Amino acid sequence: MGVELGHLEPAEPAPTDAADLAWYFTATGHTVDATFRDFWQNRGGLYTFGYPIGPAFTDANGRRVQYFERTRLEYHPENADSEYSILLGLLGEELLQQEQSGRR
Repeated sequence: MGVELGHLEPAEPAPTDAADLAWYFTATGHTVDATFRDFWQNRGGLYTFGYPIGPAFTDANGRRVQYFERTRLEYHPENADSEYSILLGLLGEELLQQEQSGRR
């Protein structure tokens, strides 16, 4: 759904750091950001979320965000000391909003 919503970014060069290279996927040319690695891996990884389709970035609300083929992961610093520091984005809601506004 992330691709369908237009969040696919052009591929980036493979990282030179060995630790980051282990998280780089040549299929899309993107790396799972360090912020999301444990969450991504411990909850199904590639099978559940799909490949990363763009780099992580900071959104207008100050949250670290990264899009994957089937989800958007969001780091919520206000929940840093809880199990809710990383939450799934509402891609279905985003898709619905695009369809209703005729942007799709």
